[in-house]
Amino acid sequence: MTDAGKRAPSLARTALTVAVAGVGGALAAALRIPLPWVLGSMFAVAALRLSGHGVPQPMAWRRGAQIVIGTALGLTFTREVVAQVAALWPWLIGGAAFAVAVTMLASRAMQRLASVDAPTAIYAVAVGASAEMALQAQRAGADPALVASAHAVHILLVVSLFSTVPHWS
Repeated sequence: MTDAGKRAPSLARTALTVAVAGVGGALAAALRIPLPWVLGSMFAVAALRLSGHGVPQPMAWRRGAQIVIGTALGLTFTREVVAQVAALWPWLIGGAAFAVAVTMLASRAMQRLASVDAPTAIYAVAVGASAEMALQAQRAGADPALVASAHAVHILLVVSLFSTVPHWS
């Protein structure tokens, strides 16, 4: 089999995944769901993956997405924004302390209720990007698959609820 023949199923599955993401986004837009191209694509691809199809997340795609997100966030920094953030430093410190406290409490609850070890529970409930939390969990000897799954559910719930509830309330 040629190299092209070996890549064909992967290319076909990649094309299927991207097509399903597009259809999911378009359907969500037609239904007037908030953030249609995020939520529709996310739910459609999640359903595809759960059905055993689609492609695993390619590392290059994740890195590319991180570059795009980092660039988009970096472009929001202006002198005015930095001045506003600097003026809010007590609230930011307080928010960070609150996040750490909630993480510690929630991780103890998860540890007891889900019967998982402490490092896995901490990384599963910690505020942070799911990919980075899973990588840090793996380095700490925690279960990265459980951490990634917990963050995926968290992202689905937060993005769905916090974009939909205000829209329809």
